[in-house]
Formats: sequence, C-alpha cells, structure tokens
Amino acid sequence: MLCVNMEGDFETLFLIGKALKPLCFKNIIVNDLGVTWKANRKAWMTQELMKEWLSNFDRKMQGKSKKHYS
Repeated sequence: MLCVNMEGDFETLFLIGKALKPLCFKNIIVNDLGVTWKANRKAWMTQELMKEWLSNFDRKMQGKSKKHYS
C-alpha cells in the first residue's frame, strides 16, 4: 500500500507477504529496508492489518498537526 499526502510526502511503504521472513530476505534485516512488512497466509490486506496501519497513521498525523498549530 502506498500513501501520499497533499504535499507529496510519502508514508512508509506497507507490504504484505506470505512469510514473515521470506527466503529472498535471507541476509537482509527487513526493518532496515525502510518499509513496513507484514505477513499472513494469503498475503491479503486484512481488517486487523488495516486497523493497525490506520492507527499508526493517525498517531503520525496527530503529531504533525500539533507541530503546525502550536
């Protein structure tokens, strides 16, 4: 999933795969890729994943709005 605000700032890319640690990431630390990686059996966006993403996004926006209006 890709999210961009009106200013053109990108949020962290949200990727969903079938494995928590895919074989192609064998020697790579997923957290160092600059993406949010989640996994489930079918690699689908689930209600739980969307809620988690929206909750994190909302926290970021709350922090940004305080900076602009303080």
